[in-house]
Amino acid sequence: EFASEELRRDLDIVLEALRNTDAARKYMAADLRDSPVLGDARDNRNRLAGRGNSAPLIIVASMAWASDREKIQVTVEMLSGQQECRGRWAGPQRFGALAARAARQQRVDLVFLSMQRGEAPQQPSAVLNPLSDFV
Repeated sequence: EFASEELRRDLDIVLEALRNTDAARKYMAADLRDSPVLGDARDNRNRLAGRGNSAPLIIVASMAWASDREKIQVTVEMLSGQQECRGRWAGPQRFGALAARAARQQRVDLVFLSMQRGEAPQQPSAVLNPLSDFV
Protein backbone atom coordinates (compact mmCIF):
# COMPACT_ATOMS: atom_id res chain seq x y z
CA GLU A 1 0.00 0.00 0.00
CA PHE A 2 2.86 2.39 0.84
CA ALA A 3 5.27 1.13 -1.85
CA SER A 4 6.47 3.49 -4.55
CA GLU A 5 5.22 3.07 -8.11
CA GLU A 6 8.67 1.75 -9.04
CA LEU A 7 8.37 -1.07 -6.49
CA ARG A 8 4.80 -1.82 -7.60
CA ARG A 9 6.18 -2.37 -11.13
CA ASP A 10 9.10 -4.61 -10.06
CA LEU A 11 8.05 -8.11 -11.08
CA ASP A 12 10.23 -9.90 -8.51
CA ILE A 13 9.10 -7.69 -5.61
CA VAL A 14 5.44 -8.10 -6.55
CA LEU A 15 5.94 -11.86 -6.86
CA GLU A 16 7.33 -12.05 -3.31
CA ALA A 17 4.46 -9.92 -2.01
CA LEU A 18 1.93 -12.24 -3.67
CA ARG A 19 3.62 -15.26 -2.12
CA ASN A 20 2.88 -13.71 1.26
CA THR A 21 -0.65 -12.45 0.66
CA ASP A 22 -3.06 -12.38 -2.23
CA ALA A 23 -4.09 -8.90 -1.03
CA ALA A 24 -0.92 -7.57 -2.69
CA ARG A 25 -2.71 -7.95 -6.02
CA LYS A 26 -4.73 -4.78 -5.46
CA TYR A 27 -1.58 -2.67 -4.99
CA MET A 28 0.55 -3.92 -7.89
CA ALA A 29 0.89 -2.01 -11.16
CA ALA A 30 -1.99 -2.69 -13.55
CA ASP A 31 0.33 -3.83 -16.35
CA LEU A 32 1.54 -6.75 -14.18
CA ARG A 33 -1.92 -8.16 -13.42
CA ASP A 34 -1.91 -10.62 -16.33
CA SER A 35 1.72 -11.71 -15.96
CA PRO A 36 2.05 -15.51 -16.17
CA VAL A 37 4.97 -15.32 -13.72
CA LEU A 38 2.64 -13.89 -11.08
CA GLY A 39 0.05 -16.54 -11.84
CA ASP A 40 2.65 -19.15 -10.88
CA ALA A 41 3.24 -17.34 -7.58
CA ARG A 42 -0.42 -17.45 -6.66
CA ASP A 43 -0.61 -21.13 -7.62
CA ASN A 44 2.56 -21.95 -5.63
CA ARG A 45 4.25 -23.43 -8.69
CA ASN A 46 7.20 -21.04 -8.85
CA ARG A 47 9.96 -22.64 -6.78
CA LEU A 48 12.63 -19.98 -7.38
CA ALA A 49 13.46 -18.13 -4.18
CA GLY A 50 13.76 -14.36 -4.20
CA ARG A 51 15.16 -11.67 -1.95
CA GLY A 52 14.36 -12.23 1.69
CA ASN A 53 13.67 -15.96 1.36
CA SER A 54 15.51 -18.63 3.29
CA ALA A 55 16.30 -21.45 0.86
CA PRO A 56 19.19 -23.71 -0.15
CA LEU A 57 21.48 -22.58 -2.96
CA ILE A 58 21.62 -25.01 -5.88
CA ILE A 59 24.27 -24.56 -8.58
CA VAL A 60 24.00 -25.79 -12.15
CA ALA A 61 27.24 -27.78 -12.54
CA SER A 62 26.66 -28.56 -16.20
CA MET A 63 24.06 -27.97 -18.87
CA ALA A 64 24.42 -29.13 -22.46
CA TRP A 65 22.41 -30.42 -25.36
CA ALA A 66 22.14 -34.22 -25.44
CA SER A 67 23.48 -35.97 -28.53
CA ASP A 68 19.99 -35.97 -30.10
CA ARG A 69 19.87 -32.13 -29.75
CA GLU A 70 16.27 -32.45 -28.58
CA LYS A 71 16.93 -32.75 -24.86
CA ILE A 72 19.06 -30.79 -22.44
CA GLN A 73 21.19 -32.66 -19.91
CA VAL A 74 21.53 -30.88 -16.58
CA THR A 75 23.52 -31.69 -13.45
CA VAL A 76 23.05 -29.60 -10.32
CA GLU A 77 25.00 -29.57 -7.07
CA MET A 78 24.88 -28.03 -3.64
CA LEU A 79 27.22 -25.21 -2.62
CA SER A 80 29.42 -27.89 -0.96
CA GLY A 81 29.99 -29.50 -4.37
CA GLN A 82 27.84 -32.54 -3.53
CA GLN A 83 26.03 -33.60 -6.70
CA GLU A 84 22.30 -33.53 -6.15
CA CYS A 85 20.47 -34.49 -9.30
CA ARG A 86 20.82 -35.14 -12.97
CA GLY A 87 18.08 -34.83 -15.48
CA ARG A 88 17.10 -34.51 -19.10
CA TRP A 89 14.53 -32.06 -20.26
CA ALA A 90 12.93 -31.58 -23.65
CA GLY A 91 14.26 -28.40 -25.28
CA PRO A 92 11.12 -26.29 -24.76
CA GLN A 93 11.01 -26.91 -20.99
CA ARG A 94 11.08 -23.86 -18.75
CA PHE A 95 13.64 -22.87 -16.13
CA GLY A 96 10.92 -23.36 -13.53
CA ALA A 97 10.90 -27.13 -14.21
CA LEU A 98 14.54 -27.30 -13.14
CA ALA A 99 13.81 -25.28 -9.99
CA ALA A 100 10.83 -27.51 -9.17
CA ARG A 101 12.90 -30.68 -9.49
CA ALA A 102 15.69 -29.22 -7.34
CA ALA A 103 13.15 -28.19 -4.68
CA ARG A 104 11.62 -31.69 -4.66
CA GLN A 105 15.09 -33.23 -4.32
CA GLN A 106 15.80 -30.98 -1.33
CA ARG A 107 12.30 -31.44 0.12
CA VAL A 108 11.82 -27.68 0.33
CA ASP A 109 9.34 -25.22 -1.14
CA LEU A 110 11.89 -22.83 -2.67
CA VAL A 111 15.48 -22.89 -3.92
CA PHE A 112 17.98 -20.30 -5.04
CA LEU A 113 19.29 -21.53 -8.40
CA SER A 114 22.57 -20.21 -9.78
CA MET A 115 23.72 -20.98 -13.31
CA GLN A 116 27.35 -21.31 -12.22
CA ARG A 117 29.45 -21.15 -9.07
CA GLY A 118 30.00 -17.55 -7.99
CA GLU A 119 27.12 -16.17 -10.05
CA ALA A 120 24.08 -14.57 -8.43
CA PRO A 121 20.99 -16.81 -8.35
CA GLN A 122 18.31 -16.35 -10.99
CA GLN A 123 15.41 -14.14 -9.98
CA PRO A 124 11.96 -15.73 -9.58
CA SER A 125 10.81 -13.93 -12.73
CA ALA A 126 13.12 -16.28 -14.73
CA VAL A 127 10.73 -19.18 -14.05
CA LEU A 128 9.20 -19.06 -17.55
CA ASN A 129 12.48 -18.68 -19.47
CA PRO A 130 13.22 -21.67 -21.70
CA LEU A 131 16.05 -23.87 -20.45
CA SER A 132 17.52 -23.64 -23.94
CA ASP A 133 18.29 -19.96 -23.26
CA PHE A 134 20.90 -21.09 -20.72
CA VAL A 135 22.70 -23.74 -22.83
